[in-house]
Amino acid sequence: MFRLAGVVVFGAAFIVLTRTVSSSDTFGTIMILVMLGATFVAINYAGPWVVRLIGVILSSTSRRASTLLAGRRLLDDPRSAWRTVAGVSMTGFVAGFIAMLAPTMSGAESEVVTVSVGVPAETSDDARSEIAESLPTNATLLPPDHESGEGELTFIHVDVEPDAALVDEVRTLLAGWSPASPPFATSDGRTSEALLFTDIRVGVTVVMSVSIVIAMVSAAISGASSVLDRRRTYALLHLSGTPMGVLNRARLAETMWPLAIMGGGSIGTGVILGLPIASEFNAVGVTTLLATIGLGVVGVIAASAISRPLLRSVMLNASPRPD
Repeated sequence: MFRLAGVVVFGAAFIVLTRTVSSSDTFGTIMILVMLGATFVAINYAGPWVVRLIGVILSSTSRRASTLLAGRRLLDDPRSAWRTVAGVSMTGFVAGFIAMLAPTMSGAESEVVTVSVGVPAETSDDARSEIAESLPTNATLLPPDHESGEGELTFIHVDVEPDAALVDEVRTLLAGWSPASPPFATSDGRTSEALLFTDIRVGVTVVMSVSIVIAMVSAAISGASSVLDRRRTYALLHLSGTPMGVLNRARLAETMWPLAIMGGGSIGTGVILGLPIASEFNAVGVTTLLATIGLGVVGVIAASAISRPLLRSVMLNASPRPD
């Protein structure tokens, strides 16, 4: 039970820290990352225990032979069953966390962009007059009381509608008055943050895609090795009259129950941890999450189906033994 408690403790600590630590606190930020990593490790550590619990429940409540076989197998070797679904479950945790994150400039399209330029103080009046005559209709020159000074420069500010082409046009106009001090816009910082976030998202998506492929291969190898390790058991079940369909359904249940419970729990944990730092609903992230879930489930089912011919071969080659 303490294994599952570790997930709760580390996850709760992460949520508390995200709500109390400021972005300028370096140590606090490091602790947030540590708690996030600790939650990830705790889920992997709790996996075999949860799988064993699933086996106990299935063994005691099953009314079908296939479900009873699946429960007994999970109870007998929970670590092997967890290895089959661990890759998809841990990838789901990352996907659930990333799905809640959205760029901080997502609402910038409805804001006014201010473009500023620093001109020599002695020419600021002439600059204001000529800038006012040359501005496009969707741009507004702010009055002199909005001007600010820094050393020998006076900063003139122009409000522009949030249109990239219009911002560039105003920026070009203002640049002619201060070649040594290029104009800057309030949207520049948000654009840099959005680009950084986009790069991070692309990187995480690539990692998740590779992780899903690795998880599929791992599930296929685990399924094949499970058949080979239990070939004597399968042979005896076949000789006792157990249909192959029952064994295939048992193998599928042995995979899908841990995947549904641990995979769903990992995704839910990632979503819960991402909510405190989510700025708004992120449709792209949710789409990525759903795609990850779909690919993971399909991949594990396909990996389980790959070992069916091996199971058939083991059963058809079964023969009674003296022992």
